[in-house]
Amino acid sequence: MRGRRGWRPFGRLAAALALSLAAGGGAAQERAPGPEAPGPEGAARAGPTLDGPGFAGAVEGWTLHYGLAGRLFGSEQYFPGGTVQWRDASGLCLHGRWEAEDGEICFIYDDHPEDRRCWAVALKDGRVTAWLPGAGGPALVEAGREKAPLDCPAPGLGA
Repeated sequence: MRGRRGWRPFGRLAAALALSLAAGGGAAQERAPGPEAPGPEGAARAGPTLDGPGFAGAVEGWTLHYGLAGRLFGSEQYFPGGTVQWRDASGLCLHGRWEAEDGEICFIYDDHPEDRRCWAVALKDGRVTAWLPGAGGPALVEAGREKAPLDCPAPGLGA
């Protein structure tokens, strides 16, 4: 089954955050280090999209911080075997997994397992860049990476 397209990339609050950022977002939000996120034409120039093994090689064992329009959007920790932990800019944590499907990387989170979000992912200047194919919106751009874990509770433990 093909994944849905839309701005619920990493959880319930992500859509509201994305709309806020796209509209110039609130003053309390942090600036993401690194480059501005490219528009759709920048995403198209990011290079060939990564397949499953290519994506795993680029992210596994790392925590990546993503920017959208030059602001922190959220961070995701990538574990072996496709397991992930997402933390949005407000601090909401979600656990899930990723899978490669038809040349895209699809994310499935425990809070809504029926809601798959599939992204085209490429490396641009050594940074992970992800966009929703056909959506015409801005791309998420890796603003930094580290080996440190996210500050989130373990799955099933509550906040």
